[in-house]
Amino acid sequence: MKIIKYTKEYYKQFNKLAKACFDESCYRRVGYNQIYNDIKGPESEVCFLGVNGNGEIIGFIEIGIEEKLYGKNYGIVGMGILPEYRRKGLGKKLIKKAEAWAKDKKIEKLYLIFPVSCNDLRDLFFNQDYLPDFLRFDISIDGKYIPKKTTKEIKELRKDKKIDWFVPWYVCVKKLT
Repeated sequence: MKIIKYTKEYYKQFNKLAKACFDESCYRRVGYNQIYNDIKGPESEVCFLGVNGNGEIIGFIEIGIEEKLYGKNYGIVGMGILPEYRRKGLGKKLIKKAEAWAKDKKIEKLYLIFPVSCNDLRDLFFNQDYLPDFLRFDISIDGKYIPKKTTKEIKELRKDKKIDWFVPWYVCVKKLT
């Protein structure tokens, strides 16, 4: 497996990979089907791809500024690995490549967000020294989807309305310097 930088020639393969990763992941289990729409691919600051010996893309990681999640800080805004290639070291390699890129850009810390129920992601990132900073929630109030809110924001939105459902997310950070 090798790591390469995303270029436009990988666009179709990238989108197919991203959809496959999230259709099979814990994101689906928590009912968050919009994650695929959030993947920026060519619009993110940088995207690295994991490629197998046949030249097929089997994983990716994206870094960018996602103001609605992290303010004006850099974060891992997308990551996925095909199920059959998980737990083989590719995730760690992608993370290390992203961190090396960030350090070269003098970025002091990286953020990321993932559902609390995703034990595999929790283990991967916690073992790479990403620590929980706070929780965010995706919620539905009166049938309206409201993404990534803090507890304080939920209380304000809710008032006398009933929450239909909510999904808690870890927001984690790693200091790179």
